[in-house]
Parts: sequence; structure tokens; C-alpha cells
Amino acid sequence: MRFPTVYSYTGEMAGRRAKTVHGPNDCEAEVLQDLSRFFSPFYLMKDVSRGSFEERVAAYRHNRTLRSHLSACMARWAICCGVAIVLTSLFDAMGGGAASGSTAGLDVFVVLSAACATFIACGVCVLFVTAYVYVYLGHEH
Repeated sequence: MRFPTVYSYTGEMAGRRAKTVHGPNDCEAEVLQDLSRFFSPFYLMKDVSRGSFEERVAAYRHNRTLRSHLSACMARWAICCGVAIVLTSLFDAMGGGAASGSTAGLDVFVVLSAACATFIACGVCVLFVTAYVYVYLGHEH
């Protein structure tokens, strides 16, 4: 079975270009890639550890111009962590909380609460790393 060719456009810094999508797995990969790009602007950054001195300076200047993208990324992560905090408390309340003491089995709401708490821990780590890069790029050398 042959899938129809679908053209989608993504707005990248280098300009717009057409991408061909040939099936459902390619669409899923496209969605995951767009989602990761929404939450991490680091794909736009250039490597400052490679090349000649002039190339490294140009890459650092390029990264400094993209510093504003980091604040938007931090805001997205802060909002998602806030939603996860609300979901964690909601699922914990629905699961009976820590005071239930039942050992009959694992409640699905307790598992959902733990998953949200794990997301919060990862999100806080991402926020710290992104804030460090934001401050580092703002520092004059």
C-alpha cells in the first residue's frame, strides 16, 4: 500500500523548505521532532568548540543572538511544571493520598501522580540548565 505524499512546511531560522512525509510513522516522527523543538531551542545553537578562532567567535555571537529564545523556552517549561504540580496533587488526592495505607495493590492514580512528579523533577533540571545558558550568554567576555 502506498501512502500519498504530503508536504509540510516548518519555519526554521534558515528559511522555509518543503519536507516530504510518506507514511504514518514519518508523521509521528515529524510531530515528535516539532514537539522537541518547541521545548528546546538548543537545536538552533551552533557548536563553539569546533573550528578556527574566528569560526568559534562567530558561533558564540550567533548563540548570543538566540538568547531570547531561551527565555521563551523557560516560560514554556515553567508553565508545564505548574500544570504537572496541579496534576500531581489532583492524582494524589484521587488515589487516596499517603494516608490511605492500603497494601492491596498499586492504584493507577498513585502511578499517575508519581509520573507527574518525575516530570516536575526533570522539568526543574531543564529550567536550571537553560537558566545557566541564558546567564552565560548574557555575560560579556
